[in-house]
Amino acid sequence: MFQKNKKYKKYEDRELVLMYRDGNDQAALETLIARHQDEMRFVIVKYGHRNTEVIEDLFIEAVFKISNAIKTTFEEGKSVRSFLTTIAGNHAIDAIRKANHAPVIYSIKQEGEKREDGGGTYHTSIASNPNETPEKLFANSQMKEENIKYIRRLLVEVERLSKDAGEILILRYFNEMSYDEIAEFMDLPLGTVKARLFRSRQMIHDLHKTAEANWVPA
Repeated sequence: MFQKNKKYKKYEDRELVLMYRDGNDQAALETLIARHQDEMRFVIVKYGHRNTEVIEDLFIEAVFKISNAIKTTFEEGKSVRSFLTTIAGNHAIDAIRKANHAPVIYSIKQEGEKREDGGGTYHTSIASNPNETPEKLFANSQMKEENIKYIRRLLVEVERLSKDAGEILILRYFNEMSYDEIAEFMDLPLGTVKARLFRSRQMIHDLHKTAEANWVPA
């Protein structure tokens, strides 16, 4: 669970958004999410998700999308609360569509309206798509050996930057441990595990985004 930073209590939501967008202030982002995390989870449940682990996965994935959307598609003057819950809702819907093997075309906004998360066409070729999310990278890694090699290459770079980040990604995606199991294994509070996993996902996304688009597996 994300924690509110007492130093940021005086700031309004819009100010926190700008602090993260313009200054990459992680504490501002985490405080913003902490304020609205219950609403975001409620929206995810509202669209049919009941499994606790799935809800938490979708919540953190939505936070990851929000962190990118703030920097790319957030429009000043619109409701921050609506911005956050809409992205969470769209992500919950996308997950249902994906599970049903249907095209991801539905949105809780009006048809044709620009999505806050910048979502659009999803790609299947991960090595040549720098905008792929970490969740889809790891999901695809279970399907293609070449993608597994690519994921391992990214993990080496993550561990070079942060040993803790590399470890928590391996525990979550390769060992398929739950949040509670990771917390027990690493002897960390559950909230710290979730926040660290979020930052680790950001790290691997940034590495993937800067990878060469024409990378070919060895």
